[in-house]
Amino acid sequence: MKDSPLSPIDDRYYEEARELSPFFAEESLVRERARIELEYLSFLMRVGVAPRSKIPAIGVSYEEVKGLEADLGHDVKALEVHLVNRLRASGREELAPFVHMGLTSEDVNNLAYERLLLSALKSVMIGEYLGLASDLAMDCEREVALLLAPREQAV
Repeated sequence: MKDSPLSPIDDRYYEEARELSPFFAEESLVRERARIELEYLSFLMRVGVAPRSKIPAIGVSYEEVKGLEADLGHDVKALEVHLVNRLRASGREELAPFVHMGLTSEDVNNLAYERLLLSALKSVMIGEYLGLASDLAMDCEREVALLLAPREQAV
């Protein structure tokens, strides 16, 4: 069976929704989850739970995370393993045990979704909503003017 779009947004409305793709594509979600995990790790260091160390710049590989997910059967766990591997590879072994410490997948997901939605709202959606509101206001004004206009009497 051929892969099919999950919704009309993935199919016939894709062009209209293209601007939202960078915010809601799965790759964006993986990268935002990684930011959440690394910010939390930084927090653990600041409060003295994790050893103070420098978190290296970690390039998250979407393909590697997806490969780990295929093996592990869990998306957030795959990212956790990926981040641990990257920390170890960059000589920060001491930080590895603290990645995802005390978090649930839902903790990471709800923050990542919130940040992606907020970015989409600020970058694309609010402007579109304001344009729609303006268009609707003009349509309303035109319709009210037609309703209030004097009508010609039928003879």
